[in-house]
This record gives sequence, structure tokens and C-alpha cells, in this order.
Amino acid sequence: MSTRRIMLYAVVAFGLMAAGCAEVDDEDDAGAGSTTSIVADATTEADATDTGGTSEAADTGETSEPGDTTGGGADADAALAWALDYTGGSGGAAAGEPIKIGVASNASFFPEIEEGAEIAAEFVSEELGGVDGRPIQLETCLVVTAEDGATCGAQFANDDNIVLVVTGSMLAGNEDLFASVAGSKPAYVVDPVTVADYTATDAISYNTAALGAAMGGGLWLSEDVQPARAALVITDDAAGRGAITLLQPVLEDAGIELAPVFVPPTATAPEIESALRSIDPGPDDAILLGLFQQGCIAAYDALANLGIDATTQTVATTYACWGPRMQEHVANTGEPGLLPDGWYFANPLGYKLFGSDLESGLDTYTLAVEAAGAQEKMSVPGLAESFAALMSMTRHLNAVDGDYSFATLDAEIRGFTGPAMLQAGPIACGAPPLFTGVCSTRVSIHRYVDGDWEDVRTGDDLIDISPVVMQEG
Repeated sequence: MSTRRIMLYAVVAFGLMAAGCAEVDDEDDAGAGSTTSIVADATTEADATDTGGTSEAADTGETSEPGDTTGGGADADAALAWALDYTGGSGGAAAGEPIKIGVASNASFFPEIEEGAEIAAEFVSEELGGVDGRPIQLETCLVVTAEDGATCGAQFANDDNIVLVVTGSMLAGNEDLFASVAGSKPAYVVDPVTVADYTATDAISYNTAALGAAMGGGLWLSEDVQPARAALVITDDAAGRGAITLLQPVLEDAGIELAPVFVPPTATAPEIESALRSIDPGPDDAILLGLFQQGCIAAYDALANLGIDATTQTVATTYACWGPRMQEHVANTGEPGLLPDGWYFANPLGYKLFGSDLESGLDTYTLAVEAAGAQEKMSVPGLAESFAALMSMTRHLNAVDGDYSFATLDAEIRGFTGPAMLQAGPIACGAPPLFTGVCSTRVSIHRYVDGDWEDVRTGDDLIDISPVVMQEG
């Protein structure tokens, strides 16, 4: 089987896994609605809730206080100044005729794309002067089927007031959407999911999403941990079986035996416990979890029942499992700290969404999310990526000085070399021959242990996945 075919199969697998990891939230939308200054609101809230924690930069090896998810106490003025510099905004509230951005997503199942975009649009319009002084207006469109992708694409393409399209968390319709807007509207993908996202020529993303996390995690395990065996608990579906195609050659090249065990996507703790017993991981084996967030919660309970201590044995998963549902479950068990003690998390953003970090844009994200009253959603996969995407698109719209033609704006977006908000490492769009739709190649590894974050592979030591994505087919 060719390298290209293997990797494209892996794309499908991990795209589906990423979708499975998304947080389905029944709570009220976290969108706009504030009528007062975002900075004033967030500053007041930070003053009221700051506990004197010592949150520090996410990629320097320093740690945050246990339970500090937002770094309350970050300097709101500094966060606003960073945002103005990043977007090139004039500051203050925007006025006049709105500038429209199309947003297509499967919001009925994965609302985070729209929610993150709404929070960013309000923040930009109320505090950063909008785009050339004009407020941002989002035109949303629901995509569930391939036909929906074509319909939404045609709607966006035929609306002269829509200047670009942002999309994400779509399991179908991606290719049809891109084809419909090709040559008329630039398309940006918040979180690549399908083959069409990763191999697109009419859309790009500054984020490698779950595929990047998987590749980075595999490379880290083979380079740094080098266990004799890796016991992988993974869903028994197309995503899980495709994941084996990606991980097995990476680990085998490093002399690591991969021992997969498949569980239902809805596996309970007893089912995962039984699966682990069947492969009997020893104390020197690494345990990998290729599960969505509910599966990670079940695995957490199964590991506890088996007496497996992640502070002495390697347990690794992706950033999809550090979300609020996991945090709530850990709290309900009575374990101190925010997340499972000792677990490693592979993260394609390169920056964790906990603590305080001005230079990555995390403090700005925190400021806006707190003002929207959505603090509990900060670590939900997709929300931060969507917010950062709208901020980056605002930057590009301001940079073209009113020339919103496809040629000018598309060249501006594709020509960006970073640093991008909440995305570590260089940006190089169109460089990887295998994955033409993604523009980043760095992944970080973080560990939550003893109530603190340990930044394992961050900063100048990020995992470089370009040896994989730069392959010719």
C-alpha cells in the first residue's frame, strides 16, 4: 500500500475520531449579548475571582495552580493590547454597515465552531474596531449532508457581501462546499476532519487537529518514551481501525510493539477494564487511549479499578480528553486537581488552554470567553480554534485595506507565516505535498501531574511532524 494511501486512510480515521471527541453541549449557547465593555466586564470578574494563583506561559515549562482553567488574574489591558496588535484593529466599538463572514458547520451536533466564532465576532466588533471600523456579521449555515455543503457554498458564493468562509466539524459536504466557493470566497477550516479538509486546494487551515495530535503523540512515544509495548485502547469503528494504520508503522520503526484492543464507541468502564485485562499491560508498557471524551472518562475509571497508576506508568491520550466533562468527573471522584493525575496529552495547538500566556493569545481568548460567560467551555475542543480563526481572519481583512477581492484576500491568508493565535510553530500553507490543506507541523505534549502542568515537549522542543506530512505520495 502506498504511503499516500496509508496516510489518507489515517486522515479519515482521525477526522472521525476528532468529531467523536467534540463536546456535545445541551447548555445555552455561549455567544454574544454583552452591552457593556468586554474589558471592563472581564476585569471586574477577574478582580472578584482571582485567588492569587501563579499561572504562567503554557510553553515555558512553568505550571499553573491546580484548578486554574482560565488564569483569572491575567492583565485585561495587556490582553486587549495584544489583540489590537494581532488584528491591526483601531480599537473601540465598530459602526456602520457590517462586513459578513460565512460560517458553515454541523452545529446541531458540534456547536463549538459557531459559538467560538460568535464570541470572537462580538469581541472584535465591540473592542477592536471591527474590520476597517465595520462590525462583523456572521452568516451561519448548517451542513449535515453533502447536499448541504453544496447549498451553503452556493449561498455564500452568491452573496456579494460575504467576503470569506469559515468552516469546521463537518463530517460531510466539505468538498462540495469548497468547490462551490472556489474562486469567489477564500475558505478557512477551523479544525480539519475529513480527507477533503486535509487535502484541499481551495481551503486551508493553520491547525492539524486530531491527525496532528496522533502523529505527534506517536513520534513522541517512539522518540522519548520507547516502551517495549504500547497497549492501545481504541474504538471499534472506522476511526479506530484506521488509527492502527497510522500508528503501527511509526511505533514499529522504533522497535515498539503495538497491542491494540478495540472497544465500542459507547464503552463503559467495565468494558474497558475487561479489554485491558485481555492484553494485560505490564508496568513497563505504555497505555494509549484513542477514545472520545466519554470514553476517556470510562478509561479513567477502568484504570483506577485495575490499580494502574499513571504517575508511574505512561498513560497518554489527546487534547480532546482534557475537556470540562473530564474535569467534572475527576472532581466528582474526589481526586484533587483538575484532570487525571499523571496523564499525557498530545496537543496540535502547541499551547494548552489552561493558565495564562499573553504572547500566544491565550489571555485574549480568556478575556473574551469570560466576558461571554462561557468560562466552563474554554477547554472544549473546537471553541478556542474557532475563536482564533476569526481573530486571524480579522487580521487578514484589516491587512488588505478594503480590497476584499478573492485574489487579494486568498493570497493574504495563504501567505501568512505566523505566529498564528494559539498555534505554535511556523505557518507554511501549501508546503506539505501530502496534506495541502494544512499549514502547521508542530505538536506539543503536556502532562498533568500532582495538580500541576508539566510541559514535556513545548517551546523550542515541539514535536515536528513535517517528516510525515512533507512526504510525496
